This record gives sequence, structure tokens and C-alpha cells, in this order.
Amino acid sequence: MSGYLRVDVDGTLTAFEAEPTSALIREAIGDWWDMVHLPNALMGWVDGDGHPKGLPRNVVGSILLMALGAAQMPYAGPVVISGWHTSREIVGLAVDREQVVRAVHARVAAAMAGAVDDDGFADAVRETAAELGAAPTPAMRVVPLGGDGR
Repeated sequence: MSGYLRVDVDGTLTAFEAEPTSALIREAIGDWWDMVHLPNALMGWVDGDGHPKGLPRNVVGSILLMALGAAQMPYAGPVVISGWHTSREIVGLAVDREQVVRAVHARVAAAMAGAVDDDGFADAVRETAAELGAAPTPAMRVVPLGGDGR
């Protein structure tokens, strides 16, 4: 594959064959996208205005990003995962990276559907999902220039 993957808020994983560009990522998630840095030549993309827009939380996408190396965060709206190259930046997913993302997504989705496993991953996914659901909506405090924002 040389495209990218999108996780919708219902947990559905969709593959796109097109080489990812900033315009395609913006189209997939929204105008104000934020990067979620991941190891292993991967990059996550989320709608930076997802919470202020009132988009639903993407629990599966958030847990997938965490399982791939991101910090815990209740992201709202679609999640996109592409490849990343330090000099070329946004690149398509290499076949081996896509397989890893798909495998982790499958385990997260199975855990959310009630699957049981031997290594405790499913229990950790369900516990994290409960935490994400109960977490307060991330907020931003605007401080005017020269002001204290009170």
C-alpha cells in the first residue's frame, strides 16, 4: 500500500490507496488537523478542533494511536494514520506498517466487542475506553496579548 488509513468514530477502518497529501488528510479529518507523533515511520492525524466542533469521541481511534505509541488523549472525529519520513514528511504507508496498524486495530476492535485474550490487552483496552469516555473534554484557555486571561 502507498496510501493511508482512516478510523471513523464508529471504529470502522477504511483504507485509501491515494498517496497521502496534506489536502487529502484535511479532507479526511477537517480543516484544522493536528499531528500525533508515532514511532516506526508512522504519523497520526486528528481534527484539532474536533472537541470545540462537538464531534463525537473516537475511542477506537484514540486507543489505536495509544497502542501505536501516542500519549493517552480522547480524540474527537476521524483519525488518520499515514507513513512519515523525516525529510519527505507525509508518505504512504509501507506494507509492513499497514499490516501492523491493521493488526492492532483488529485487536482493539475485538476487545471493544468483548473478546477475551491471554495477555490482558483486551481488559486494558476496555479500561482505557472507560477512562476516555469519562475524561473531561480537553479545553483551551485563551489569554489576550498583555492580559492574564482571567
